[in-house]
Amino acid sequence: MVLKRYFILRAQNSTKDSNGYYTVKLPVEFFNPKDRKYIHFINGRAEVNNVIISNVSFHADFVQHFPDYNGFVAMCNTEYSKRKKWNLFYDMQEIKFHFRTFNGEIVNDNDLQFNIELMLEF
Repeated sequence: MVLKRYFILRAQNSTKDSNGYYTVKLPVEFFNPKDRKYIHFINGRAEVNNVIISNVSFHADFVQHFPDYNGFVAMCNTEYSKRKKWNLFYDMQEIKFHFRTFNGEIVNDNDLQFNIELMLEF
């Protein structure tokens, strides 16, 4: 049986370290090693001081099959007509993610607010 569950990443439900990397725990029901698991990216928005920033990309460690991409998932504040989908090759209990500018610099701003919509399929 395939289950799908929306999962939203926000600054309020994530833990941030001093380097600008965030961590959020995945739901317990997502930890079954027998099932194939997928994470779908639906939409991403990011803003600083209530101003939408257009040159920010979302990166996460669930992008396991393209290590050269530095975990690139999608550009924030951009509409996508199709969902992006990643197959997880190994179990994860949490997602580690960060944001980057076009210059490749990690966005480490305390006023960064984001809303990343994912769907977990398991």
